[in-house]
Amino acid sequence: MEKDQIPTVKNPSKWFGYGVQALVYLAKLEAKHCCPSGNIAENIHSQATLLRRILAALARANIVHAQEGRVGGYQLAKPASKILLSDVYNALHIRGPLFTGLIDTLPDDRCGQALQMPFEDIVEGADDLLLGYLSTITIEDLVNKALKK
Repeated sequence: MEKDQIPTVKNPSKWFGYGVQALVYLAKLEAKHCCPSGNIAENIHSQATLLRRILAALARANIVHAQEGRVGGYQLAKPASKILLSDVYNALHIRGPLFTGLIDTLPDDRCGQALQMPFEDIVEGADDLLLGYLSTITIEDLVNKALKK
């Protein structure tokens, strides 16, 4: 897969949700040891196979550290205060239904071709706004909010 090519994600909102939950869980553990993916999956009510795919993407982005073997598992690669939700969003190459659906609805005719650039501008603007907002929230913020409840 080329660098700029975005992988197809079946349900991107689930990937993002599970990814964030896994990071919050790891941050709450404050463990110096790795946590197996099965334990994380059980605690966030996810399928272990799906979670391993998500964690692999987060490991490639240096958000989590993955250790293989009998004592292997995952742990945060940096403090929770340094992990922005925008980092997670970008690591998972999330593009929601609005983003892909808007462009996918264009017909293959002159009208569709005329709307291609304006639709791409809308998608890019919406993505920029979302990333701007997500860059104001850290995993530590979510941990703190969760502990208050």
